[in-house]
Amino acid sequence: MLKGLYEKLVDPKDRHDLGEYYTPDWLAAAIVQECLEGNPEASVLDPACGSGTFLYQTVLFKRRKLGDSPKTLKHIGECVTGIDIHPLAVIVAKTTYLLGLGDLLEKRGKAIRIPVYLADSIKPPEKYFAGYKAHLNADTISFPENLALNGQLYDQAIELCSQYASSTAGSHLPSKEDLGNFLRHQQHALVDDPVWWNTLYELFHLLRNKIRERKDTIWAFILKNVFKPLLLKERFDVVIGNPPWLSYRYVEKGTYQDFLKEQITKSYQLLTRRPELLTHMELGTLFFVHSADLYLREGGRIAFVLPKSIFVADQHHALRSGSHTAPMRLTQVWDLEGVRPLFNVPASVAFGEKVGAHRDAPTGAIRESPLQTIPPPVGTVGAVRELPTRWPLPGVKFSVTRELPSRNASPVEAAEYLQQKETEYWLSLKGSRSYFSEKQEKPVTEGSPYRKKFAEGATMVPRSVWFVEIQGTSGLGVDPARPYVKTDSRAIAAAKDKYKDVRLEGNVEAEFLYSTLLSTDLVPFGHLPFRTVVLPILWKNDGYTILKAPEARQQGYLGLAEWLEKAEAVWKEKRGEKAEKVTLYDWLDYRRKLTQQRRKRWTVMYPDVNRVMFAAAVQNPLADKDHQGGGEGDRFFVDYCNLFADFESQPEAFYLVAMLNSECLDRALQPFRRKSQTGHPHVMKKVWELAIPEYERTSAGHRRLAELGVECQQIVANFLSSLPDKVRQGSLGGLRRLIREKLQPQIAEIDAIVSKIL
Repeated sequence: MLKGLYEKLVDPKDRHDLGEYYTPDWLAAAIVQECLEGNPEASVLDPACGSGTFLYQTVLFKRRKLGDSPKTLKHIGECVTGIDIHPLAVIVAKTTYLLGLGDLLEKRGKAIRIPVYLADSIKPPEKYFAGYKAHLNADTISFPENLALNGQLYDQAIELCSQYASSTAGSHLPSKEDLGNFLRHQQHALVDDPVWWNTLYELFHLLRNKIRERKDTIWAFILKNVFKPLLLKERFDVVIGNPPWLSYRYVEKGTYQDFLKEQITKSYQLLTRRPELLTHMELGTLFFVHSADLYLREGGRIAFVLPKSIFVADQHHALRSGSHTAPMRLTQVWDLEGVRPLFNVPASVAFGEKVGAHRDAPTGAIRESPLQTIPPPVGTVGAVRELPTRWPLPGVKFSVTRELPSRNASPVEAAEYLQQKETEYWLSLKGSRSYFSEKQEKPVTEGSPYRKKFAEGATMVPRSVWFVEIQGTSGLGVDPARPYVKTDSRAIAAAKDKYKDVRLEGNVEAEFLYSTLLSTDLVPFGHLPFRTVVLPILWKNDGYTILKAPEARQQGYLGLAEWLEKAEAVWKEKRGEKAEKVTLYDWLDYRRKLTQQRRKRWTVMYPDVNRVMFAAAVQNPLADKDHQGGGEGDRFFVDYCNLFADFESQPEAFYLVAMLNSECLDRALQPFRRKSQTGHPHVMKKVWELAIPEYERTSAGHRRLAELGVECQQIVANFLSSLPDKVRQGSLGGLRRLIREKLQPQIAEIDAIVSKIL
């Protein structure tokens, strides 16, 4: 009930900003049992307790194992602790904790303390000279270390200063001596040290001002909690929970984001190889290693619910391989992808153990474990270091016989539906990428030389601005030099809400009309008809250049100028302030992905997003002419939803097309995919981590693949031309499956060759 209440009371945006996904009771109970079964008296911390599910299940477990007695009540109060950064979560978690204690509360001899604290467990206050700083919005106060970390005495000091501030807020300002007299009567130890006395007078003064300024009296509550994480360092046998599922890019820019970046890239070296992945880094991974480091005793255990992306995503390589600097190692993983309903994205549980500090930073040239040799991250140097992870890693795959009765099913309800299968995982390596695999695979350390040749196409968005249909005019025909064009109706249908009303039309000079293909236009070994786009580019001095509206008007391209002026107005209106930082032209030619394109005779393409890998080749219109390396005659440009490379050699192009359409290669790519998610998996250049060799015309296998590629492309072209428009415009997935079925004999032969090559 409280879990549902919390979800309703906290704004959905706040829950997203906090990365909160609530754990069902059955899963929390299973994790608690796994961690505590051998040691029911273990001390437990949930550093991101939310509404208190793990605390509740831990309390119930301890009551079952230890019995209901005053001794058990005392033990729970001392050994089951929660922290959360959201005030409402703390209130709800305390209530949940009390519900877990239930009639055990009748055993109490006096008032009890519920150890759930409002604090930032991942960023406790940092030491500053001889003390610690606490922030109250714009105000800062420093506490001596021996006071801040004095536990009960510190709490008493905050409470007394708050009481005195409330009682004197409406009268004249008391002196330091007046405060000293009050404190001496209540707790003389607080004024025995002159440094403490000065600090507490400063605190009293600050709290009094907050009250007088009607900025409420919550600050005493916050101050009583802020140093609790420091008091809990290395105190726990088990750390357990469901930390924030929030990517780094969603954290507001500023000092906190800087702190997280420092922790991820330097303190724990969770991401050293590819800094561009930082924006995708889930904070749950940092929470995992940081909580183990900060709160666990050596040999203690940690178990966190995390996105299943830790099995395969590039940003989690260091966690998988153990090549980070945190003093912990993975000991087990659970795969929850087969459970319905659960979370919005596939989930897992990672278990770990705190070990002794690493001997050096993870920069070894080769890192070895007794069972597997792990190559170093790309670009690293340094000493050899043994991996803490032991392979194979024990695992459990969860599934259900049918959907659970509710997402928050109880352990008893879920038991009827859940199935568990024990397995083991190995760290598999393909080029610079890694993933968990249920079988031991031979590492592929080199990847493919084609990785550097393939690139992402141009950012032709918003599509309502660039994608057009050529219109006829009643009785007068079409002006071939300046055809009349309108925004493509398909672009309008697929547009985001704020671009649904964008409709441009007008005459545009023919030299600025080009062809492209979206990922939805590609099929195995072929493509649907080209789409027309307006692109403001001109060939000049052996290169393409962007033509802006004023330049187009100046050079006499009035149709293009008028089109661009309308497009700029749309951009400014829809993008608002962002349009001042990135212009329409900057976005179109982002990272020069448009103006750097150069066509050769053949362009090999595959979609960035797909569930089954496939590719096709596009023949450049100038293929039969003396056309070397692209130029002003290029009429085809690749959109960003596809990756491409250009080739002069037809055999090499179709060798790659056949390779990329093989079912054998698709199976090898599967570990990089997440099967169940709302969006489709991005492939990007992951396929080139496989050992796809460069084309060799002396190889009979390579030549045969090229021949099969040409044969399949011709079959598909004839097949597509024979289909009625209604079929071509129907289900894209159905059309692709139909094509694969038609090509089964050729694909079978392709697979046999590719399996030998790979």
